Amino acid sequence: MRILLTIAPGVHNLEIYRITGMKAPPLGLASIAAVLEQNGHEVRIVDSPTLELEMDEWMREVKSWRPDVIGFSVLTPWLPRPTKLLSGLRRRCQMSP
Repeated sequence: MRILLTIAPGVHNLEIYRITGMKAPPLGLASIAAVLEQNGHEVRIVDSPTLELEMDEWMREVKSWRPDVIGFSVLTPWLPRPTKLLSGLRRRCQMSP
């Protein structure tokens, strides 16, 4: 199975990122990816804050890789974001829910 693990795009605009300039690797996603890979899955991590991806750029990344499953790491203030992203992705790719 092809699995994409990601942090929702646009997060780099949150105050904590803007003020601190913090860019840290997503260690939680990396740990999950390691376990998935050990179990035979193909995994890709898209670290949106480090790449400073906005929605359209993120959509291109996801669409080009065509994952079977997408896993999100979401900060509380951005909780509604994945729903919006998946709705947009379904429209663009004619994917089923």
